[in-house]
Amino acid sequence: KPLDDARADKVVRDLIGKLLEKDPALRMCAQDALHHDWIAGAIVASADWRRTAHSWRAKPLRRMGSIRGTSAIDSEMAARLHNFGRCSKFERAVLTLAAHHTSTHEVEDLRSAFMELDTTKNGTLSMDEIREAFRKCGHKISEEDLDHLFVVLDANETGKIHYTEWLAATLKPTMLASDLAIDQLFNFFDIEGNGRVSKEELLQVFEDPDHVDDLLMRAD
Repeated sequence: KPLDDARADKVVRDLIGKLLEKDPALRMCAQDALHHDWIAGAIVASADWRRTAHSWRAKPLRRMGSIRGTSAIDSEMAARLHNFGRCSKFERAVLTLAAHHTSTHEVEDLRSAFMELDTTKNGTLSMDEIREAFRKCGHKISEEDLDHLFVVLDANETGKIHYTEWLAATLKPTMLASDLAIDQLFNFFDIEGNGRVSKEELLQVFEDPDHVDDLLMRAD
């Protein structure tokens, strides 16, 4: 499967692989996805965070300066960004499509991080601003990996990273967990609308015969 090449946690690869199963009868439903080990753990962590945040709100802040220096960028976001450079072309296509179908409230944290990094306020991110994303949360990345990541992120080859490209690289796996998201992803590749994805349809999307052959071999 394409996910085997990604250096993501095994439990994450397991979840996404089941959500992207091409056979609807075998594909994991949204309800089962919510009980998957990775999402269940994320829900627990989120609950812990809310309890901590509530305790912070219960304590009066002496001055606004006490929260100065905080960042919308966290280590998990940086890790997803880093891992995007290791994803296959198929995985990047899936994430990019998902990014186009997200609602504003679902990605508020990613939007805030993008705006924080966009110091020039031109609606795009430069190489230096992407580098700053990793620096802010102490995530280590080599210059070689950073160069490769920037090339992968810059899908339109504009020399800048646009908002949707940023979203695709930083989306949480839970964004792919709903039945609606799964249907939208499958229907994107099912160009003829016959409930199946053929080699010809994949070629229309990727325009790379070698990549499509490799993808089909892994899927089989």
